[in-house]
Amino acid sequence: MHKKLAVLLVALLFTGNAGWTAGGKYPGKVVIGTETWPGYILLYVAQSKGFFKEAGADVEVKKYLGLGQVSKDYTAGKMQGRANLTLDAFNEEVGGFDHKIILAIDYSAGSDAIAARKGINSVKDFKGQKVGFERDTLEEFFVSWALKENGLSLADIVPVYGDPDATGKMLQEGKVDVAVTHDPFLSKLVQSGAAHVVYSSKDAPGLITDILTFDAKFVKQYPETIQAITNAYFKAMDFYKSNPHEAAAILAKEFDDTPDGILDQMKGITMLDKGANVKAFTQSSSLESLYGNMRKIGEFVLQHGKMGITDQDPSDRDFPPGGPDALAEGRGVYLIMQEADFEYIQRLVGESSGIVLEKGKEYLAELRLTPLARKKGHNSLHDLIEVLRCDASLKGLKTEVVEAMATNETTFFRDNHPFDVLRTIVLPTLTQNRAREQRLSFWCAASSTGQEPYSVAMLIREHFPELASWRIEFLASDLSQGVLARAAEGIYSTLEINRGPPAAYLQKYFEKRGDTWQVKETIRRMVDFRQINLMNEWPQVMMQDVIFIRNVMIYFDVPAKQRILSRMAALLRPDGFLFLGGAETTLNLSDAFDRLPVSLTSCFRPKNAVALHGR
Repeated sequence: MHKKLAVLLVALLFTGNAGWTAGGKYPGKVVIGTETWPGYILLYVAQSKGFFKEAGADVEVKKYLGLGQVSKDYTAGKMQGRANLTLDAFNEEVGGFDHKIILAIDYSAGSDAIAARKGINSVKDFKGQKVGFERDTLEEFFVSWALKENGLSLADIVPVYGDPDATGKMLQEGKVDVAVTHDPFLSKLVQSGAAHVVYSSKDAPGLITDILTFDAKFVKQYPETIQAITNAYFKAMDFYKSNPHEAAAILAKEFDDTPDGILDQMKGITMLDKGANVKAFTQSSSLESLYGNMRKIGEFVLQHGKMGITDQDPSDRDFPPGGPDALAEGRGVYLIMQEADFEYIQRLVGESSGIVLEKGKEYLAELRLTPLARKKGHNSLHDLIEVLRCDASLKGLKTEVVEAMATNETTFFRDNHPFDVLRTIVLPTLTQNRAREQRLSFWCAASSTGQEPYSVAMLIREHFPELASWRIEFLASDLSQGVLARAAEGIYSTLEINRGPPAAYLQKYFEKRGDTWQVKETIRRMVDFRQINLMNEWPQVMMQDVIFIRNVMIYFDVPAKQRILSRMAALLRPDGFLFLGGAETTLNLSDAFDRLPVSLTSCFRPKNAVALHGR
């Protein structure tokens, strides 16, 4: 499970440092997002002391208060790099965001903690208490880990959600009994006398590891810039070792603290120099190794769901030959899935959906299919695959396997710029060209859980009120019946809402449903959700004005891409528009389209399409 996000990165860190070739230098400003965490001190030092510029990189270190927002902006492409956590990096990777680790930053050794009011002296005392933490982030993972270690789960507490600063303040105000937080907020909370530490990262050494990650496309395209950032970072490390008080003063300005306060917080953090990075990228089952750390996190996520606790016994986990003891001693193999089993899944998924599972994706197959194996009553993933091999009639189960392997990562207004082009160029052009017939047709051909089609529908309602009387036909399709059913309901978690629609849209087009939000019926009625497998025969689809098929063809081989583009060309009206994902193109695949000359957005039109109109 850590194979892609760690093994491939060993070459990035060390082979790259040994001698990347000239070229590949990014011409603009590189933005690195960070949460408010003192362990990121070296990034601020490198920025303040000019080490990034000396190395040949123009870098802005951007501070966020909460983990959720920095992850949202990172995966949305608003920054190139992120001071990350191995947990978040794992979840972002599994969610479909391709990125790489370029170095290990630190281990938390006491600066992440769970603090409680007087009278609560152990984790077991948390039962029935109000516990404040930031949902779907490290804080939830950390408290889940602590609870599990003490025979409890999230079901035993009363969760109260807030960022690490807010939860500490809630504890001081008596609104919660327990707060999951970290420095600098932790030190201030304890110094206030309102709370004491019950459980900290000292109790789970190596579990909370910070890393520096970058978008994989950026790493591949600009290796010289990555090298410069790495060099500047370790120069800042040398400066910090020689001038700790001056380095702390730099961070103190950013965190509204004192240099002594920063240095006190740093006592709970183990910073990782070049030697420690060598150890971090060395294959080992230890939590000090990125291999061991991410494997442990992956097992936890598999057992509990993505941030959701279940009561599954860890002993139910499928371990490699030799069992858990062998793994702990470093004798176990690191990929549980057998080669023949993976090859079977490769063929099944490829033939059924066109998705190409490359060698090295074993971790992904294991992550996504192990829960299905357990759901079907099998002791292991191998047992599930054996049943599939032996019984050709199990079409329903095969469909479930294929759907489980499909990447359903999506957000409202994903990447933003395609929707800007839709608003400023596409819809003004079509509104003028269709003035007589007053009819528009849209197709989102890989709609997943519905955020993309609903984003388009909301944009139309918000910016083109003149279309209210027009006939708008909106088809949204996907391979998976399961995600389509969820899309039709239009119900989304707070995390999914935080990753997309503007606040004004939330009030206009959503309704609160407990801890979730539902798209209002007026918007849901605009969209017709249908199951369509792009690799099979398509049902009758009318001619389209706009087709979205974004971030799906990257998973197909060349012949499949060519077939799909040919069929799309036949369905697109002569003055229509085709939107692909940012990393997708028609180049060398189809000569039926011309690219629209707008930056960032992969938007295409049929050859010799009529003139554009804009707003």
